[in-house]
Amino acid sequence: MTDRLATMGGTYTAWECADYGSYAGTPDLKEWCGSKGLGLIKYARASYPAYQWFCANSSRSRVQGIPMDDVCVSQFDESALDRVFNVYGKTVEDAWDCFYTK
Repeated sequence: MTDRLATMGGTYTAWECADYGSYAGTPDLKEWCGSKGLGLIKYARASYPAYQWFCANSSRSRVQGIPMDDVCVSQFDESALDRVFNVYGKTVEDAWDCFYTK
């Protein structure tokens, strides 16, 4: 079992205990955005650096949040689950990972 921050909701219910089976890898946000026809951008004013990444078109008239749980499932398989382990991480590798739940 390990901790998992499910939401930045600011309450104790934001935390979960997750039964991770094994490490899957780092979510590939550039690939995720590219699969949507968008590019990966950073919003430097995000409250927490781990949440600064978004997908956007070149003019930034279309900006979308990135559902990290969907990224892990898409990249690995349906048993993969996202985990932010450092909300102050300034790179994806320093903030996020994916684990298998089985």
